[in-house]
Amino acid sequence: MKKYLCLTAAVSAILLLGAVTTAMAQFPFPMPQTRYARGQDVGPTYEGWDRNPDGTYNLHFGYFNRNAEEDLDVPVGPDNNIDGGDKGQPTHFYPGRRWWAFTVKIPQDWPKDKRVVWTLVTHGVMNQAKGWLQPEWEMDSGVIVKNSGRDPFLMSGGGAGEADFDNKPPAITGSQAQTITPKHADADGDSNRRWPSHAAAGKQTALRHAHAMDRLARQREECQVRTRYHGGSCLR
Repeated sequence: MKKYLCLTAAVSAILLLGAVTTAMAQFPFPMPQTRYARGQDVGPTYEGWDRNPDGTYNLHFGYFNRNAEEDLDVPVGPDNNIDGGDKGQPTHFYPGRRWWAFTVKIPQDWPKDKRVVWTLVTHGVMNQAKGWLQPEWEMDSGVIVKNSGRDPFLMSGGGAGEADFDNKPPAITGSQAQTITPKHADADGDSNRRWPSHAAAGKQTALRHAHAMDRLARQREECQVRTRYHGGSCLR
């Protein structure tokens, strides 16, 4: 009886394996567990949107490079464009999933159902990501933190943490632009004398050089007169 049960189980396992193999052969797409080193396409992704303090919006995009090892380069153009142009999308694509790779800023009066379309063609396959202001896709820093553990470019420590909403980037503020005129303080401490122009400085240098040469010529003449009457020699 035990031998009969074992034989029945073995036959059933063989038939099940054959059915799975046949189904995989007929399946037109790679199975989810299949990994390819190269030769696969890159799919652009739309991550969501958030609001800016001035009323404008940010649409966040990423991508999924289905290759495990192959980096792809696609310059901005017919094969890599957002609504036909350049909106800051990447042109180099690392293997794997990359979240929040870039942001497209849209005005505050942007229609809620108007799409921003990123078209990307890799290995002959065209993919598109369409982003718009769908209410369910509104996001904040908490959503980014919760998903950052999936992308080593965003969090090298692995795993998702808790968002610190009080941790804001520093803001730099200042007064209105002012015009400052540099002044030069001379040896007497007078700071009202303005810096001379390049032309004036050149003339002053030439005059000082001429005066020095004239003084040197007079010294040589006086020395020659002294040596004529008193002997000795002059230094050249």
